[in-house]
Amino acid sequence: MSEEMEGANWTMAMSGGRIRQGIDSELVEQFPTCAARFLVAIHHDDINVAKPTRVELMNRGFNGEGGWVGFAKAGEVLGL
Repeated sequence: MSEEMEGANWTMAMSGGRIRQGIDSELVEQFPTCAARFLVAIHHDDINVAKPTRVELMNRGFNGEGGWVGFAKAGEVLGL
């Protein structure tokens, strides 16, 4: 992801808005950097990516919409 796009997403997150703009193409661009083992596990439903995703969002202080809420609040709203 370009620094410009990353900055735009950070701005959107900090404003409390849901991160949506260009999210599909950005996510697709991330797949080439994922380990094949991880992708295969997702494909076969061997892992549920929802919980580790919620943990990572909490660790970054975001709610489920991509808005900054702080670390403690993020854990609360994400059910962790």
